[in-house]
Amino acid sequence: MGHRLVLNFVYVEELNTNQEATSISNSRGINGSLSGMNISKVGSLSWARMALTDGDALTMNLAHLETELDTEIYDLIGYDMLKNYDVLLDYRDKEMVLIKPDYFNSYRSK
Repeated sequence: MGHRLVLNFVYVEELNTNQEATSISNSRGINGSLSGMNISKVGSLSWARMALTDGDALTMNLAHLETELDTEIYDLIGYDMLKNYDVLLDYRDKEMVLIKPDYFNSYRSK
């Protein structure tokens, strides 16, 4: 299974001192090297009623994205976190709504 998210270790204090992190800084992606990336143990994390308990998360400094986009970025979520939901992007209200497929018709009729 792939990693569900990438955490910006700048905002997660306990990850900054995590001695169990596994460095994968020498890895290369399609656009070059993945410097400063680690796999860190996460005790618990919840987001949008989803939880990761005693799992692994990719961690890295996302300052380059924050600078480029002029906003704070705490994490990047991936397909593993979203695959069991219908995703509605509400551009007007700047919201992303995750809907369990069984409840989509109920949501649509609101």
